Amino acid sequence: MLEAMSAGALVLGSATPPVTEMIEHGKNGLLYDFFDVKGLANSAVEALDRHERYAQVREAARRTIVDRYD
Repeated sequence: MLEAMSAGALVLGSATPPVTEMIEHGKNGLLYDFFDVKGLANSAVEALDRHERYAQVREAARRTIVDRYD
């Protein structure tokens, strides 16, 4: 997850610790409820369909890692 975020990838993660310690839904990644396969699938399809819309989220993910780690 950290490597993907540092590369500016859009990360989809389950809303469980420690994922929620790194990802804020809609800000630097997307979260879905644990065991919600349909929610995960919907998030993935939306991310693929609206790739440009999530450019700011991907950049925020990269900045999260750059700011917290060296």
